[in-house]
Amino acid sequence: MHMEWVTPDFEDISVACEINSYAVATL
Repeated sequence: MHMEWVTPDFEDISVACEINSYAVATL
């Protein structure tokens, strides 16, 4: 049950990092 919650959460963090990097590059 914990793994099912951790997996999508980790993916969200990866996506957030990509968006953050893109935002920094744009600024």
